[in-house]
Amino acid sequence: MLSKTLLSLIMASCFIISLNAQTEKGTFSVGINVSPKILSHQSKDNNRLEFHGEIQAGYFLQRNFLVGGETSITRFRSKLSGEVNSSSNTYRLNAFARKYFDIKETKWKPFIGLSAGYGVKDNNSNISNSDNIVEYGPNVQAEVGIAYFIKENTSLHLSAYAQKDYFGGTKDHVSGGLKFGITHNFDLKKKKD
Repeated sequence: MLSKTLLSLIMASCFIISLNAQTEKGTFSVGINVSPKILSHQSKDNNRLEFHGEIQAGYFLQRNFLVGGETSITRFRSKLSGEVNSSSNTYRLNAFARKYFDIKETKWKPFIGLSAGYGVKDNNSNISNSDNIVEYGPNVQAEVGIAYFIKENTSLHLSAYAQKDYFGGTKDHVSGGLKFGITHNFDLKKKKD
């Protein structure tokens, strides 16, 4: 069931056209990013899956320089012999900054980004028959990617990211992968013709 859901999200992120007004100073931005991953898949009954999703809102302080806030969830599940033996949900609230770079005469804009904030992780393991373990701590994420502007207000993003969570009690968690993004930017001050 989860595999079908992840596949549906991947397909939707590939075909949905997103909106992204210019990256001019004073423009607002709202976006969503998804990063489904199959960490290992030996069979239907033995696999490890991870899904990462983000919702972002920001403001262009300068041309091509976006700052804002984001909330995200990372869901991990490991299954052996047909039974889920460990799972976790990590919720994060971060501030972020992203710098776009112009390429003359094209609709492409490479970008780099950095975010930092605080997260809560809920671990559950059926192997040890233990109770849920809840951990708290800071996190950081770096990304590099490219945006394609389909129309004046439309862009699709693809980026590679690495993320580190600093939770006490257990090992710090490092993850990464590819994110597919959909963004809508709009200018509230834009005059109508």
